[in-house]
Amino acid sequence: MSTAALPRVKAVVARHRGAVPLVAGQRAVAIGVICSEEDGKEGRAALDRALAEAEGRGCRVAHAPRTLGQQDNPGIVCRSEL
Repeated sequence: MSTAALPRVKAVVARHRGAVPLVAGQRAVAIGVICSEEDGKEGRAALDRALAEAEGRGCRVAHAPRTLGQQDNPGIVCRSEL
């Protein structure tokens, strides 16, 4: 099943770990995750596990989790402190 046939859910969170409970509650959707900052290897690993489990429930990962302000997004800068 392609992601076009599924409802889309985009989780926008501060760090990777923040998306884990949001991903865990999804069934049969296309999921995308955007984080405002890095969460270290452990945080990313927890999110990757949650996304793999979601795929087992019929979800599709629309794209790899993205972190704002990384080198692949040099024009986007997000700061968590106000």
